[in-house]
Amino acid sequence: MQVTFENNIFSVTLTGPSRPIGNLREECERKAREIYKENNKIILALSGGLDCQVVLHSFHSQNIPIKCAFMYLKDCNDFEFNNVKILKDKYNLDLTVIELDPNELKDAMLEEYQLTGIPPYQLMHKHFLSMLPEDHTFIQGLDGPEFIKSKDRWYLLETANSFVNARTRALQMVPRSGAVVNWEKSPELFASLMSDDVIKAYHDSFGYISNNGLMYKGGGEILVIHHWDLYMKPLLYAKYWKKEIEYFGKYQGPEKIDWVMNTKWHRYDLNRLFISVDEMMNIIQTPGKEKTFYQI
Repeated sequence: MQVTFENNIFSVTLTGPSRPIGNLREECERKAREIYKENNKIILALSGGLDCQVVLHSFHSQNIPIKCAFMYLKDCNDFEFNNVKILKDKYNLDLTVIELDPNELKDAMLEEYQLTGIPPYQLMHKHFLSMLPEDHTFIQGLDGPEFIKSKDRWYLLETANSFVNARTRALQMVPRSGAVVNWEKSPELFASLMSDDVIKAYHDSFGYISNNGLMYKGGGEILVIHHWDLYMKPLLYAKYWKKEIEYFGKYQGPEKIDWVMNTKWHRYDLNRLFISVDEMMNIIQTPGKEKTFYQI
């Protein structure tokens, strides 16, 4: 999958595989080897969550060297930091901790948001990346799909303002020679993820998931954009990595700074597109096939 956002026009290009597709773990481990072959200087953005652990394990299990970096927001993401410390000891990590003060950055982040439309928390990641070696390949953890069901048909939702796409836009503003890698964007890895039985099981059981009465602490129906984190990825990762990774009981990042994590910054209603899952699967499973979709 290739995502572009130019002249305020958002587009997604889907491409079929160039070889037979393996399962998700096989594709992740192959991705690690390919990245190391291109550049042996690698840094993983490590939050302690499952998505980045899958990437970390893909390197570690094959004895491929990788450095890690953690964006520490003092007194605001200590839960994450404690989890990262556990992973540091487990893997004997080469870990860099970059400390940023969100209160000091607030005015600059809000001003930059007005200029770029990129949410403040994602702009913090731009500052984070600017403090890391510019010649290293910088990897973000695996990002899962966001699905929408309408009139009994499933669609993949993509927007320039999603958490991962907005963050990528921010990271690409940093001048550097090293690549910025979104882990799941290669055709074969994306096809493996989307073809997995766990994704199909989510679709088949959606009637229960969408009407089970579960709510956020403090109220409010669980948003479909959080279904990957809550319903799909724990089972998917456990299927392939079992107890080899740590299932810390939290998936959200910073605490105590509502102005950062407030979802109002992520305008999912702008610069978005919907791709029929049936059409998507036909493209990503057919060698040589390619199609570009543009925002509605």
